[in-house]
Amino acid sequence: MLLFQDSKTGLWGQLNIQGESIGEPKYSRALGIVGDWIYVADTIANLKDDWDNQYMNVYAINSKGEIKNKIENVSCFYPLSQYIIMAENEKYYFADKKGNPIDNNSYYKISVPPFTNAPSYSSFWSSLIAPHSLSDYDAWGVATNYIDEKKTLASIFDKLTSDGIDSLKIGQTIPKIMDLYNIKQMPTSGMIDLHNRDWGINQVFATYSVGILHECECVIVIKVKIDASASPIGDNPKKLFDAIPQYLTETLGLKREDETLYRSEDACYDIVYYEGEDSFFLMSKAITEK
Repeated sequence: MLLFQDSKTGLWGQLNIQGESIGEPKYSRALGIVGDWIYVADTIANLKDDWDNQYMNVYAINSKGEIKNKIENVSCFYPLSQYIIMAENEKYYFADKKGNPIDNNSYYKISVPPFTNAPSYSSFWSSLIAPHSLSDYDAWGVATNYIDEKKTLASIFDKLTSDGIDSLKIGQTIPKIMDLYNIKQMPTSGMIDLHNRDWGINQVFATYSVGILHECECVIVIKVKIDASASPIGDNPKKLFDAIPQYLTETLGLKREDETLYRSEDACYDIVYYEGEDSFFLMSKAITEK
């Protein structure tokens, strides 16, 4: 089954596998194909959503040319290999091919990398849904208020070791840090930003700062800042940060001693975290046990 556009009217119609027309072309938009159903639409004049998408009535048509379903007043509709992305009343969600939501998650915006409006086959749409670069996200200004917070946090916290995070360690000396992070000059005390980016998933990354004790010129505090500004949740990262206390206690098994202190039995540090903040601190037990 194929979709074709009439060269004179610009309207879309349906062809069978023999190339024969099934009815007259009469739809202003061709949206794509899922299985043996095609999706076409009529736009609703002068009515657009906040992203300048024009509202439309969508028709699901089977291989016999029969309209199997009509989905009214939607502003976004992308057929994929098995499911559909659609927007209704400025709420984005995944649906089955009849337009029924397949889960309970409501999305602020869903990313589909740039493509033409021409229809295509399922495998082509499948390849398009995988972002190829960060600029693919930017093309749609994507932001969503639903991600898997636990997996996203794990991509940062999994780098914790018994004496630090990644290659950074409590007690590490200034020369070692300068060598690790290619720093030519470094103060011998205070909090020092290492200007790194340690990437997790969902375009979330961590940056590190170290607190240096002047007496030993070594690290006694490591500050880990979680930066979600480049991610699809960049304009609303609160849910991610709100999930940190539960992750520290339930996943990492730390004991919460007060509002900010999380004790570790196995590490040479404890973790200090202020709820709702984007940063946590690995603090030497020489400080927290005083």
